[in-house]
Amino acid sequence: MNIDTQFLITFFSAVVAGLSFIAVVLPFVKKLERKERYQETIARQRKDMIAAQRVAAEKKAQQQKNQDAKESIQSAFKVRQLVGDMADDLRARMQQAGKRSPNAVLFFLIARFVLPVVFILLAMFFISKSQKEIADGVKLLIIMGLGWFGFSLPGIM
Repeated sequence: MNIDTQFLITFFSAVVAGLSFIAVVLPFVKKLERKERYQETIARQRKDMIAAQRVAAEKKAQQQKNQDAKESIQSAFKVRQLVGDMADDLRARMQQAGKRSPNAVLFFLIARFVLPVVFILLAMFFISKSQKEIADGVKLLIIMGLGWFGFSLPGIM
């Protein structure tokens, strides 16, 4: 059996070339496998986080629904204490106007008392800063008119 040295050199060169190719390619293959594994883990964690957020949102919505009913009853009671039976009529008018918030009647009443004061103060400010001389009767008429407008504005809206 005669082994040719040139054949041995070629054979070992081929083996070394194959091993070096594997040594170069193997890290890339492992990196791809690792990347796929990480992507699967990340996708699973995303699904878990989304499910947890859904559960939390549903729980919060249920609590908000319960809280809204509680607030509605509390605000209706407070308004009824302040205004009396007129609150039921006012609540019906607010619902007819599309304002179904539990605090709608309370906001309406606050606006009804605050806006006239604001408009009267604005009128007094502009009258005092006016360069023209305005008669006292006209000043009173302007102030009273704007006060009435401020009182009526929540009913218009």
